[in-house]
Amino acid sequence: MELTKIESSHIAAIGYLEADRVLLVRFLDGSLYARAFVEPHEWRELEAAPSKGVWLKRYMNLIRISRKEDADGLVAEHIGQQYAGSTGPAT
Repeated sequence: MELTKIESSHIAAIGYLEADRVLLVRFLDGSLYARAFVEPHEWRELEAAPSKGVWLKRYMNLIRISRKEDADGLVAEHIGQQYAGSTGPAT
């Protein structure tokens, strides 16, 4: 999956796996975060938000799924393992 690059002081790119309802956020330091159970309307709100960082801080608790060193190419594996059988995000 390709993440969409955005202009932000902290966020490099965002993406949404609609079939799985998973939001992905890559920060400028290369770390990748996710949030499960994100509804399509929430994704559209984020896309339209003038400040993605402010919107994320207000509405989403993100879970780090990888560091910069191991992030590339592992998104699908992490998503499958992290949320298999889950009823909500881990805290």
